[in-house]
Amino acid sequence: MAVSALGMSQYGTMGWDQQPADDAPIDVLPNHGELNDMSGGYAVGDTVRNFIAYDVDGNAVDLFAKLSGPRPVIVANGSVTCPRFRDIFDEDITSAEFTVSHEFILSHATEFEWVFIYGIEAHPTIGECPSNCPPVTTTDTTVAQAASYGERRAAVSTWNNADHIAFPFTFYADNPDNSIYNTYFERPSGWVALNCDGTVARRGDWLMFSLIDPAVQADLLEWRSGYQGCTIDWEPPAPPVDPGPSVQLSGAEESVAMGTDDAIREGAFVYPNPTSGTVFIAVDEPAQLVLWNAIGQPVTDARLTTWRNALDFGELPTGVYTAVITTSAARSVHRIVKRN
Repeated sequence: MAVSALGMSQYGTMGWDQQPADDAPIDVLPNHGELNDMSGGYAVGDTVRNFIAYDVDGNAVDLFAKLSGPRPVIVANGSVTCPRFRDIFDEDITSAEFTVSHEFILSHATEFEWVFIYGIEAHPTIGECPSNCPPVTTTDTTVAQAASYGERRAAVSTWNNADHIAFPFTFYADNPDNSIYNTYFERPSGWVALNCDGTVARRGDWLMFSLIDPAVQADLLEWRSGYQGCTIDWEPPAPPVDPGPSVQLSGAEESVAMGTDDAIREGAFVYPNPTSGTVFIAVDEPAQLVLWNAIGQPVTDARLTTWRNALDFGELPTGVYTAVITTSAARSVHRIVKRN
């Protein structure tokens, strides 16, 4: 299975500084494990990464802003082609397993901060199912596996406008790299309950199956009753104490015109940003660079020389990367957007 071996602690923010363009392509689905294996994603005790996602109107949700609030946060995911998610909120469904879940969520809608993420389709009319879902085509919807961010946004809009869906929450579309789905869940309708410091307090393979269990309901309410807010001190990982020999990045010395998204922070200058190829990193003294991808995996660990260094993003997948640059005097964090 695709293991979320990231466990332990995650650093940086997944997502985009602004809502992705509708023509932004959706990344290819990775392998999320064997059929019916819903054990992926964050486990209890893990520290989650922050994320930014957008609703259909372009309004952003910043997870850590939610965690700083007074209510405990539950992050859940789903899609219109996942019956076990959809039927929780379908007013035409009267079977007990769905109505019990529905009643719990709605009766405690204001006691928890519910953050719902619309991600990969479980059983699309057209396109592949996730590897751990039965390869069954949904016959009561006409929603394809999104190939672009605009198609995913349209699916969220379809959900929002369905007459029979009782869903008094905001649905946020996962970003084109599927980073929230791939990191938090790896399953079609899971959930995690978070402490204010970003650690996972509770999790469930399935939202519906969890919330029909009286013991799970009682446990969540007990956890909420003892919940105390806190302030998150989110610090990127420290670079190695001994960086080892200098790593020569492929580079060019010629001057490059700076774009409007240039980043200058504490002695480090990163440009152009966004990029489709080479990123130049200028520092005024030798520095250590650690580059992380959207799911918290290190991409490169390199020694930067004084002034200009070049980092080739040409072969990297599209998405958002986090560059941690450390000098003797300061550490700066830069989000770098790779586009086609």
